[in-house]
Amino acid sequence: MSAPNKSALLEVAGVSRRFGSVQALQDASLSVEQNSITALIGPNGSGKTTLFNVITGYLRADSGHIRFDGHDVTSAKPAMLYRHGLSRTFQQARVFADLYASELSYGQRKLLEFAAVLMSRPKLVMLDEPTAGVNPVLIETMERHIRALHDAGITFLIVEHDMNFVMRLCDPVVVLDQGQEIFAGPPDAVQTNPAVVDAYLGA
Repeated sequence: MSAPNKSALLEVAGVSRRFGSVQALQDASLSVEQNSITALIGPNGSGKTTLFNVITGYLRADSGHIRFDGHDVTSAKPAMLYRHGLSRTFQQARVFADLYASELSYGQRKLLEFAAVLMSRPKLVMLDEPTAGVNPVLIETMERHIRALHDAGITFLIVEHDMNFVMRLCDPVVVLDQGQEIFAGPPDAVQTNPAVVDAYLGA
């Protein structure tokens, strides 16, 4: 394993994960700098959610290492990571269907889940497709909250398919394809990178 990047809040190095005959992640690496809004994009099946689940302790990596806030958290459980400042949302909002939450729209439930993860005063918030199924007004609301929280010092890692949202909000952008990082850089460079266009944007 290479020496840790001291400026990175989260560092993933050489992580692999297989499901039977399917290699979901293959020597995947990722670095999230302190106080960045980093996007993780890629085609369906590229390993984005698997990588999220490995980072947050919901899946165990077959190999590789994960460091968060200067500590090796490769085998850490979700509850421990949450206590140490790493929180996440899911593709499908996970909120208790009490009387009030059950009456909310899908987009409002996503906002509620987003608000819930902030209760722990996290250092890093990982958002898994926050705009999926959400109307434009609520997307604007979410974007406004992310910008304000980022200004307050919170770091974000966002998996997202809405490229307009990504280009407006995120820097840098990391592109995953077939379980590996194929590009990491500023949003304007993503749109002209041949490997990205071939793997994702041109699909």
